[in-house]
Amino acid sequence: DGTPELVRRFAEQDIRLRLLDAGPVPPSLNGKAHNLRAGYGALAPDARWVLTIDADVRCRPGLVAALLAQARQEEV
Repeated sequence: DGTPELVRRFAEQDIRLRLLDAGPVPPSLNGKAHNLRAGYGALAPDARWVLTIDADVRCRPGLVAALLAQARQEEV
């Protein structure tokens, strides 16, 4: 679907981004659950937040800042 190439392109501009290969999906999981589990396993130990979003979603500027501000306000 073009996701790997899109992530690679953006990762060249932002060292915080990286593409993970989750490998084949086991029969006991669906693709989304398998990929989220692989991503969670690759987190840095001090990671405080995880944002998951499909590569074909186009967010307005400021979305992530607004999400974090709301989470802090709600003391999530």
